[in-house]
Amino acid sequence: MSKIFVLVLSPALDYLIRTDDFRNGKVIRAQSTTLIPSGKGVNTARTIAALNADVHVIGLIGNDRQAHFSNLGSKRISTLWYAGDWVTRMNVTIVDTKGSLISHIRAQSEAVDRRKVKQIVADLFGR
Repeated sequence: MSKIFVLVLSPALDYLIRTDDFRNGKVIRAQSTTLIPSGKGVNTARTIAALNADVHVIGLIGNDRQAHFSNLGSKRISTLWYAGDWVTRMNVTIVDTKGSLISHIRAQSEAVDRRKVKQIVADLFGR
């Protein structure tokens, strides 16, 4: 069987906030909060693992968030992160459990460090 690699250049952390009474313009107490590693590449890797295939995630991560991305929730996912002095983007998702409201706010990504991408390619393909 072939190896599956997912290149992740712009991962994110989703800050999931659950409340039972979201009202715009009011101070609201959260029922719970969770940080979830995410982004298109991370979510793609999770889908591949859910289909019972092994997947290797290789990507760029800010020094500030390495611990959050060390385990992506499946034994089928292995990770190799290239860390740097940039900020990993963070998104916010608000879930109102009573009103079935979900709001997702996506942060802008920083520009991809081309030198790091070249380093990944050289490490993978010896170029």
